[in-house]
Amino acid sequence: MKIHGIEIFLNDALKLLNDTFGINCGAHLTITFNSVDELLVCYEILKSDDKRSPFYETPYSKLVGNFKDKFGVLWGFMVTA
Repeated sequence: MKIHGIEIFLNDALKLLNDTFGINCGAHLTITFNSVDELLVCYEILKSDDKRSPFYETPYSKLVGNFKDKFGVLWGFMVTA
């Protein structure tokens, strides 16, 4: 689904993510960004002081990672451009 040109989709939550964040979640919201800067700006708005898995580069994304926001929602962020 696209909202204002940004792709948002549900992704199955891995056991590793549930263990990392201490939650029992079957899916998390994933948002794709056009640039690393866009991703980091959005992360700064949503982040909490809670732990997150580190962002890292992959063959398919300049930056990808997961975190739990200040409301307890589990997110996946990735750059696709």
